Amino acid sequence: MYGKTRNGGKKVHRGIDLYRPHGLPVWCFMDGEVIRAGEQIGSSGIREDAGYGLRIYVKHKDNVQTVYGHLGRCFATVGEEVRGRHVLGLSGDTGNATGEIDHVHFEVRVNGRPVNPILFARKVLTNG
Repeated sequence: MYGKTRNGGKKVHRGIDLYRPHGLPVWCFMDGEVIRAGEQIGSSGIREDAGYGLRIYVKHKDNVQTVYGHLGRCFATVGEEVRGRHVLGLSGDTGNATGEIDHVHFEVRVNGRPVNPILFARKVLTNG
């Protein structure tokens, strides 16, 4: 659930977890460009957003980014132009994929800040 705290209130969930059995395709929400793919190592040598495991970041128009985490495989590559419904990779359980239900972490950021993905998707899908 978006915004729900985890680990005794120390960590806020910045996206939503979408039920997706292991090994099934994960699609891009809307057109954009892949800006990060796989497991990212920061300049300090520390994994960035390590809890997401294998993940893909897509940059869209209007300073929007989407993040797809806990993937089992990444097919999309950095610099690749993707369209909505493009298969980015396969679902998996990499990183800190907690819980008993297989899922993909889906996050939306506007101007670098997480927003509620459900409200964002509703706005996009209704052209509002």
